[in-house]
Amino acid sequence: MKHRVAAFAAAFLALAAQGAAAAQEDPRPREIFHQVEGPYEVGLALQPYIPAVGQVHFILRLTDPANGEPIDDAIVSMRADHEQEAAEPLASPILHYPEDPGSYRANMTFLESGNWVFAITIEKGDAEPVDVELTLPVAEPPLPAGQAGTFVWIIVFLALIGGILFLWNRSRRISDTDSIVRRW
Repeated sequence: MKHRVAAFAAAFLALAAQGAAAAQEDPRPREIFHQVEGPYEVGLALQPYIPAVGQVHFILRLTDPANGEPIDDAIVSMRADHEQEAAEPLASPILHYPEDPGSYRANMTFLESGNWVFAITIEKGDAEPVDVELTLPVAEPPLPAGQAGTFVWIIVFLALIGGILFLWNRSRRISDTDSIVRRW
């Protein structure tokens, strides 16, 4: 019986550790938008992939759709408006990242969840500005890892204590029953 309990506990801990590792977010940004707008091929990636209340990192890639060459000399800005106007609009320049040709980066800090409408404006030289508009849902902030881990371990601890108390009580009842039966 002791071996079964130990094997069950070991299997449970292994599954819990595996689930916690899988739940951690992939740190690489993922592309959420890619299309040709005017004279530009525009790609937008986010980190985290599913934006949540807090800081979100944006990576914009600009290339020439005719030859695939990166565009490094554009002026790019971004504005975000909450769909329900529950929060102040956010605005940020998207700065060229020279180590990655054609890459522009920005950070925004969201204080409200909900749908946000993004307007990205791309200007280059005397050409007419190109506007790209998209809507992104911003989720509620995730539970911090410390709180989630503490909650899970409290549940595991209580389950183990409950199991021990159940087995102890059950064994005591069996011992009492045996002694009563033997007396008769």
